[in-house]
Amino acid sequence: LQHAMLQQHILIRSCANYPGLDGRYFRVAIRSQQENTRLLAAFRRVFNG
Repeated sequence: LQHAMLQQHILIRSCANYPGLDGRYFRVAIRSQQENTRLLAAFRRVFNG
């Protein structure tokens, strides 16, 4: 997922180094509605092909 999102020019952070979490968890930071919309569109492209 991290690599696929990077191809969409969106950086997400693995939470594998957080206690109790593993590589299945990711962290994102969103500052605006526009960034949120862009993130959701990128997730749709990645998950829906």
